[in-house]
Amino acid sequence: MNVDYHVHLEEGPYSANWVGRTASALEFFMEDKAYTYGWMESLMSRLDERLAEGEYSEYWLDLYLERAKLG
Repeated sequence: MNVDYHVHLEEGPYSANWVGRTASALEFFMEDKAYTYGWMESLMSRLDERLAEGEYSEYWLDLYLERAKLG
C-alpha cells in the first residue's frame, strides 16, 4: 500500500497552545517516557532546539519524515 504524506511547514499562531502541541509532538518521539524531572529537562531541551531553529526547521521536518517512515 502506498501512503502519501504531506507536511505543514509551520503551524502557528504562536501561543501557549502551540507550545503544548509542539511539546506533545516531540514527546511522541522520545523513547524514555519516565516523566521525571530529568525527562522534562530533555523535553524542554528539544523544545528549545525547535524554537532556536526558527520557522522552517530542518530538525522539525526530519521528525515528520521519521514518523512517515514508521507508517
